[in-house]
Amino acid sequence: MPDETVKQPSPGTIACTHPSSCGGRRGLALLVVTLWAAAALSGCGKTTVNMGNAPTESATTTLISPFDATTDFSDIRNLMAETTHVFTGRVDAFAGSKSRSSFPETQFTVTTGVQLKGEVSATVIVNQQGGTRSGAYMSLGGDRPLNSGQWYLFATNASPSEGWYTLIPIYGDVKITEQQARDPSSPPLAAAAAAHNDNLQGAPRSSAAPTETPSLTFPIPQPGDEYPPPYSPPQPTS
Repeated sequence: MPDETVKQPSPGTIACTHPSSCGGRRGLALLVVTLWAAAALSGCGKTTVNMGNAPTESATTTLISPFDATTDFSDIRNLMAETTHVFTGRVDAFAGSKSRSSFPETQFTVTTGVQLKGEVSATVIVNQQGGTRSGAYMSLGGDRPLNSGQWYLFATNASPSEGWYTLIPIYGDVKITEQQARDPSSPPLAAAAAAHNDNLQGAPRSSAAPTETPSLTFPIPQPGDEYPPPYSPPQPTS
C-alpha cells in the first residue's frame, strides 16, 4: 500500500461542517454511523484544553480548519474502503508531536484490541492531525484530541516511513466502551466488519462527499476553559 497522504487543510477558521447522518441501507451500518456522529458531538469531561498530555503546549483558543474530504466518510463502507487499518485501541499516553506540513500533528501510544482490517501489533503509535501551536489548539474539521485511557474504534492509514497510523478526522476516532472494544459482535465492530465484507463482495457505495451538511460552531475557549467546547446545536434559519 502507498504511504498515507497528509491532508492539507484550508486556511484556519472557527467554523466547521459535520455530517450528522448517512443514508446506509443496512441496520447495523446506520447504527454505527449514529455512534460515529454521537461520539464526535459528545462532551469530553473535566479536562484541560490540551487534554493534559504533557509536554503539549498550553492552549487558550481553538482554531478549526475545514476537513475537505473528497469521500463521504459518514458512509461506513467508504470509511472501511479508504483506510488500510481499522482496529480498536486504548490511548495510553502522549507520544510526541511532529508537523509534516503547515499543520501540527500529535502522536499517541495505543494498546490495540480487535483488528477489523489489516494487521497491527499489540502496541502502536496513532497519529492525529491536529495539535497546539502558538497558544492555539488547531483542529482539522472539529476533530477532538484523543483522551488518555479511552477506548476507540480507529480507522487509519498506515505510514510505514513514520512507523505510525494516521486516523481519519472525525470518523476515524469513535469512542466506544472497553466491552465493545473487546467484543467483535458488538454493534460498532459488527457493522464495520459487515461493511468491509460488502466492499470485498463489490457492493456499490457512494463515492462523493455530501454537498450539504449541517454547520456547527465551536466557541473559542478562554484561559482556564475546558476543551473541547460543549456541543452547540445548529440554529434554525428563517
